[in-house]
Amino acid sequence: MASAKALAGLSPTLRDRNAGLLPPIADARRVSLLVGEAVGSRRSQRGLLKSLMRGPLRLRFAPTCGKPVYVPYKRQNPIHRSGQHAR
Repeated sequence: MASAKALAGLSPTLRDRNAGLLPPIADARRVSLLVGEAVGSRRSQRGLLKSLMRGPLRLRFAPTCGKPVYVPYKRQNPIHRSGQHAR
């Protein structure tokens, strides 16, 4: 439930009724960190985190959260069932 509430709090529709429901994909890393922090915080409140995990959760999550790398897309000709390239 903590993750759903955190994601709902990041919805662009809170600022603009005509905006999309979810944050832009370009913000995925930031959204992931904030949702993870909310879940970890809730687990900590319920005593479900090991004592080693207590402390600033964002500092623990950030180094393990990868940065996306987008490889250039190169279109190839589709292959027909016969194994021949389409013309």
